[in-house]
Amino acid sequence: MAGAEVFLSKRVQEMVLNGEEPPAPYICRDGDSIQEVSAPLSPVPIIDLSLLSFSTPYAKQEEELQKLRSALSSWGCFQAIGHGIPTTFLDKIRRVTREYFEQPMDEKKKQAKGVEEVEGYGADPTPEEGNGNHMMHDAPIQELDLWLSNVNGSTDMLPSIVAIRIVTTTRKFANSIGRVLSNLLPETTWAGSRRTEKYSLDLQAIGHGIPMTFLDKIRQVTREYFEQPMDEKKKQAKGVEEFEGYGADPTPEEGQFLDWSDRLFLDVYPKDQRKPQFWPERPESFRGLIEEYSFKIKTVTEITSKAMAKSLKLEENCFLNQFGNRSQYQARFNYYAHCQRPDLVLGLKPHSDGTGYTIVLQDEEGLQVLKDEQWFTVPKISEAVLVLMGDQMEVIKLFCFII
Repeated sequence: MAGAEVFLSKRVQEMVLNGEEPPAPYICRDGDSIQEVSAPLSPVPIIDLSLLSFSTPYAKQEEELQKLRSALSSWGCFQAIGHGIPTTFLDKIRRVTREYFEQPMDEKKKQAKGVEEVEGYGADPTPEEGNGNHMMHDAPIQELDLWLSNVNGSTDMLPSIVAIRIVTTTRKFANSIGRVLSNLLPETTWAGSRRTEKYSLDLQAIGHGIPMTFLDKIRQVTREYFEQPMDEKKKQAKGVEEFEGYGADPTPEEGQFLDWSDRLFLDVYPKDQRKPQFWPERPESFRGLIEEYSFKIKTVTEITSKAMAKSLKLEENCFLNQFGNRSQYQARFNYYAHCQRPDLVLGLKPHSDGTGYTIVLQDEEGLQVLKDEQWFTVPKISEAVLVLMGDQMEVIKLFCFII
């Protein structure tokens, strides 16, 4: 897989191990001009999904639905608890992810992606001279800034951070979203590479039925994956024109910089769309845990869709019907390695997600959201998953509130 070898010629983790400072393609800021500022912790709403079930007394259910409606109209994202996923399981996910990235490079190369591929293991490709790399999505709806939160110009080494994202989308709806957006938000303005706007869609969900122990498992297995030697991760390297696998942003564009991160990208649902060559065999618990976690998160998105509809006095399945039986679920594992010059780089560029939902399991604080032209740091809540409305749900939500 020649493309993958070119793509993996410069790994962020390898540069850190070699004591290298970020090369020019990763530098997006002037370290001397960085002021000592810290984004305030975000008052992102917390929603207990367990209170939205039919077994909950009517008054309590209505109260939580009103909180959800308020969150949708003001933030568009929430921290979900009461989701039914044990915290111990979430910790396992975090652990196995870290174990993956801590493997030797030869192991990770088994999942290596190519320069223009998304799926698989890897990072930003080495751009042509004068070029950087592209944002996650260009639609001007919601703005996320996921990066190492110490931006005060200090040269202290930052801790490695792992973030796991499950996104839901449907091709049919995504194909027409650009035309809708161009007419929906004419007042959206741009400020350099960061967009400023009125609307934001992010909430934290609790009561989602996912035990805290399970969430911890997810965090741990993700760490374990990224901490594997590079040769192990290259087994999942993605190809030049693929999204799935170990790697990073596929197509460099002029004037943009590279993310200071390594990542693994997998297609999860529908199952017949999976590419087994990108699913790591090590850590041994990785496949089983991610399979279980993906199913649980799929359930969380269904609960969220129904709750949103109820809060807006709509038919319960109206949002689910928009996605159909073949909606796509994709998992992305981001590993933000220590950096000797955190004042010069970003772990992930400001972007919007062209999805229905993005559900984030944080390992450490570092995620920031833009609301009312101010960046807020989203606090880590061990038992919570962060539910963000992507561009597709943003359009639907705005129509609902406008009408």
